[in-house]
This record gives sequence, C-alpha cells and structure tokens, in this order.
Amino acid sequence: MDIPSRSSGALLASAAMLLLSFTPVHAVNASESNPWSVDGALYFWYASVGGRTSAETGVDIDASDLVGNLDYAFMGNLDARKDKWSFMVDMIYLDIGADKQTTASIPGDPGVSAAINANVDLAGWVTTLTGAYNVLETDRNRVDILAGARYLWLKTDLDIGLGAPLPPATLSTSESGSVLDAIIGIKGRLGLSDKWFLPYYLDIGAGESKSTWQAFGGIGYQFSKVDAVLAYRHLEWEYDDRPVFNDLNFDGPFAGVKFRF
Repeated sequence: MDIPSRSSGALLASAAMLLLSFTPVHAVNASESNPWSVDGALYFWYASVGGRTSAETGVDIDASDLVGNLDYAFMGNLDARKDKWSFMVDMIYLDIGADKQTTASIPGDPGVSAAINANVDLAGWVTTLTGAYNVLETDRNRVDILAGARYLWLKTDLDIGLGAPLPPATLSTSESGSVLDAIIGIKGRLGLSDKWFLPYYLDIGAGESKSTWQAFGGIGYQFSKVDAVLAYRHLEWEYDDRPVFNDLNFDGPFAGVKFRF
C-alpha cells in the first residue's frame, strides 16, 4: 500500500528529530572516553662524567671532552598518559672513543722511552621505565608520584699498542657490567603563566646497586604542539664490587624539545 506523501513527510521529520535527539548523547560519550595522549621528547645532555672505577681509580671526564670523543648518541623519552595514570620510558645511549699517544720509560733502561698508543672505547645504555599516578592537577600545575626501574649497562674496551724500541705488541682488555634498580619518586610542573612553566623530577632507589638517584629541574616554554625546555640534571649510582665502576655519575645542563601527538 502506498503511503500518502503527507504521512511520508511527517515520518521523515519524526525520524530526523529522533536522530538529532541522540546526537548530543553520543558526543558526550566520545568526550568521556578520554583516549591516551602521547608525548615524545628528544634532548641533548651536556654532561660531565665522574666516579671511581673498580680499581679505585678516579674518573673525571669533562663534558667538552665527552662531546669531542663522542661516536654515537641517542637521548629521548616517550610518555603516554590517560586519566590519572601515565607511563614513561627514558633512554640514553652513548658510545665514546678516544685515542692517546704517549711515551713511557723502559724499566731497567734509563733514558730510553717506548712509544705507547692507547685506544679506549666506552659504550653504555641507561633506561628508566616508570609508571605514575597523578595526585594534583590544575590548569597550570601537576604533581605525579611514580615507581619503576632503572637499568644501566656499560662496556669498556682498552687496546694498548707498544712501539719502538720495544717489539711491536698489542695488549687488549674488555669489561662489561650492568645493574638493575627499583626506584620511587615524584615529577610534575609548576606553571608560571599560560606559556612558561618549571618542570621537575626526583627519584631514588636501590637494588643491584647500593643506591641510585636522579634530580632534574629547569624552565620550559609551551608552544601549540611543542614544549622547549632548558634544565639541569644529575644522575648517580653507588655500588661496590662491580666489573667496571664502583661509583658513577652524570651531571650537567641539557636542552630538549617535547612533541605532543
């Protein structure tokens, strides 16, 4: 049976009103879903290296020497956040190589020196993985408490070449070691204005090392999708009877950019 055109128009109008009445409900549900937000950061840390080796030899490498002998490096982190929970992984990779030529006196033969060429390579990973829970958040300020783990792996290779007047020879040694520690801490940001803010981070922990801690503080500026940060950072371990180092620390300023996806 054919439906009269008047009834057909009324039916279509009623259906349209019914669909429109559901539209706000769907929009509210979509906004309440709160999907994950992801931030990625790349930074350059102009850090000096200090500490003690397993042979109780002091280590003091200036940042300029570190950069001058740097072969490869990667520094960055990834942060995923949803509601009050967030997860972050921070990774640092360094590969440092240095050559030094010198001479040394030959025992038992005064006045005679032998040429020595030393090649040192130091490679290492520092990976920090944390989960955090937000305890305070306003339009400008945020405070999270965190827990997680930090992993350090280091390897040193040393090649020493002997030259005239000694018979040519090469002495080589290689050592590697790692530590895994549990950490707890706090992180957040203090807003100074709509654009300027002060980021901060502090953690402390222990495990395979006697202790480890990290502190970070600086100033940042927020663009539409990018944050620019200048800060100072200190990262330290203290442990005994490890293959490479007994104590180790990285300390210095860094600059970075964070991208919001």
